[in-house]
Amino acid sequence: MNLATVKNLIAQGEGSKVEFKRDIPSKSDLAKEMTSFANSDGGWIIFGVDDSGNIVGFKAPADFEEWLMNLAENGIQPPIVPLVQSFETDNKTIVVVEIRKGPHRPYKPFYIRRGSTKREASREEMRRLYQESEAISYDYTPLGGSSLGDIDLEKFNRYLQLTTGQRAEDFPIALENLLINKGILTKRNDGCLVTLAGLLLFGKSPQQFVSQSQISCARFKGTTVGDDFIDRKDFDGTLDAIIDAAVAFVERNSATQGKIGSVRRIDIPEYHPRVVRELIINAVVHRDYSIHGSRIRIFIFDDRLEIASPGGLPNTVNYDLLFVGIHYTRNDLIFSMLQSIGYGERLGTGIPKALDISRRESYPEPQFLVSENEVRVLIRSRMAMAV
Repeated sequence: MNLATVKNLIAQGEGSKVEFKRDIPSKSDLAKEMTSFANSDGGWIIFGVDDSGNIVGFKAPADFEEWLMNLAENGIQPPIVPLVQSFETDNKTIVVVEIRKGPHRPYKPFYIRRGSTKREASREEMRRLYQESEAISYDYTPLGGSSLGDIDLEKFNRYLQLTTGQRAEDFPIALENLLINKGILTKRNDGCLVTLAGLLLFGKSPQQFVSQSQISCARFKGTTVGDDFIDRKDFDGTLDAIIDAAVAFVERNSATQGKIGSVRRIDIPEYHPRVVRELIINAVVHRDYSIHGSRIRIFIFDDRLEIASPGGLPNTVNYDLLFVGIHYTRNDLIFSMLQSIGYGERLGTGIPKALDISRRESYPEPQFLVSENEVRVLIRSRMAMAV
C-alpha cells in the first residue's frame, strides 16, 4: 500500500472496509473493531483521521505497534496478525492497520462489520461464520423441539438396507446410539435432538422444523415472472422425495421435439434430463439452510429454465473454481447420504459433468449467476435457441 492508496481510501469515507480513528480507543473497543473486520471481509483502521475524513495526524506512542500486536495476539481469539504501516503527509502522520478476512472465523470478541459500524454478531450470524470457516457443517445442527419420534424409522431402515444390507436391529448397538453415530441424532443433557440432516433425510414432517427446505416450482406463460401460470407447485417431504418431484415437474412442463431416426421417431427433450437432475441435486445439497424464509426456486419460461438456490458460494470457493471440479460441500452429511443412495456425482464433479453432457449432446450450456445471497443457474431452451 502507498500514500496515494491511503488517500483514496480516506476520500471514500468510512464504510464496510474503512474505519477512521483520531486517537487510540480502549483495548476493548479496538479489539472489537479488529474482529469486526476479521469476521467480515477485512478492511483498514486508519489512525490520524477524524470522523469527517480530515487528516489531523496521529502521534503514535513509541511502542504502539508492539502494543497493537500484543492486543491482536492476546486480546483476540484465535489471534490475528494485522499489518501496520505509517505514512507522512503535510507533516502529519497517518498509521494504517490492515486486518485481513480471517481464515479461522469467528474471532472473539464476536463482532461483525455492517456498513460503517460494527455490531455484535447474532446467533444466526455466528452459525454462518462457523459454517463458512468449515469449523462445522451446518447440517449437523440440532433442531430444538425435535425428538426420536420425528424420525421415520422405516425410511431409515430402507436406507440401511440399501447401503449396508442390514436393518437397525441387526447392528450390535442400541437404535439411539446408531442414530447418533450416523449424525441423525445428537446427545443433549436432557435427551436427544434430531439434526438438520436427520430431519431433512428421514423426518416424518421435515418442513414442520425446516420450512425453507421446500422447493417452489412454477411454469410461467411467456418469458417473465407474472401471475399467468401454466403450472405451479410447492413440494414438501424429505430431500430425496422433493428432488424426484422437482425433476418430474420440469419434465412435465417441458416440450419434446421429434426427430426421425434410422428406424423410428426419436423424442428429444427441451432440457437434458440428466443435466436438470444433476443441477437440482446440486442446489439441494449445497444450498445454505441457515437462511430462513428463502426456498429453492425452479422457474420455467417459454425460453429458459432457472434454478435459484439460497446462499452464495462457500468461503473457500470462487466463481472460476465451480467449473474445474473443486471439492467442496456446505452440508457434508446431506451430501454423503444422498450420494450413497444414488443422488449426485462424486464431490466436485456435478457441474463439470452437466457442462460436458450439454456440449457433447448439443444442448445450451448452463449459465451460473452468483451473488452474495444466491446461486442461480439459467439453461436456455433447446427449442427456443433453434428458432
